[in-house]
Amino acid sequence: MADDDFDAPDFDDVAILAARGVVAEMHTSFPARIIKYDRASFTASIQPVLRGRRWDPVERAYVTYLPKPVHGVRVVQHLTDAGGLVLPYKQGDYVWCECAERSLAEWRASGGDDVTPADPVRFDLSDAVVTGPIRAAADAPPADSTHDDNPVLSGDPVLLGDATATDDVALAPTTKSHLDSIVVELNKIILYVNGIAPGTAVLIPVPLAAIAATKVKAK
Repeated sequence: MADDDFDAPDFDDVAILAARGVVAEMHTSFPARIIKYDRASFTASIQPVLRGRRWDPVERAYVTYLPKPVHGVRVVQHLTDAGGLVLPYKQGDYVWCECAERSLAEWRASGGDDVTPADPVRFDLSDAVVTGPIRAAADAPPADSTHDDNPVLSGDPVLLGDATATDDVALAPTTKSHLDSIVVELNKIILYVNGIAPGTAVLIPVPLAAIAATKVKAK
């Protein structure tokens, strides 16, 4: 059945439209835009960005529509009791979402125990989960955010240890050379001390210039 040839629907037409309607409501994965993110509960309100298409019997034509926002969507964060990596999300960020094949309502209510869902809902937007950020193909990542051979951890700033971190910690291209210079100076001190008779009081010069050179302010 051609989309534009909808004058007098017969049984086949009705069956095809019904099947299309079922498929249209079966959600698997899709891109969305963050409307609001709650970092305390790892949940978000999202707006799916792929428009749907349905037959309008009044206009007697197919029309597109934007799905309604979905609220209370769980956001996957790489976090366990041992530690992890938690990403912040802001309004307007694009994310990739996946929908569970069965309803998650009873599993969530159980606290994560094994359950046999009684809810017949499948592949529904209410069971969507944000699996991570995504960029549109035309939205190229910053040039300094990728490397051919090494992983890149970027942020302004990056908090290490936990969310209460306040010290400036940064790694810059010159950091390794500064650390190497400290090793050289410390090796000199060790050699110097080894040349002193045991029990002799000595004043060990600390290579302050080398140590000071390692201070790199976060940008």
